[in-house]
Amino acid sequence: MACWDVVAALSTPPRLATWEATIQDQGRTDLDGDTLTARRDSFLRAALNRLADLG
Repeated sequence: MACWDVVAALSTPPRLATWEATIQDQGRTDLDGDTLTARRDSFLRAALNRLADLG
């Protein structure tokens, strides 16, 4: 599963500010581009760490 999490995270733009309006239109007005990017980066780091633990 960690491998697919890495693929999913790397399939997003480098900065998620372009998604901010869409996310906020869905009711998540608490999320801005910087927060989205930080959460994605954290998700990616966790997935990479899980892959490293497998090796």
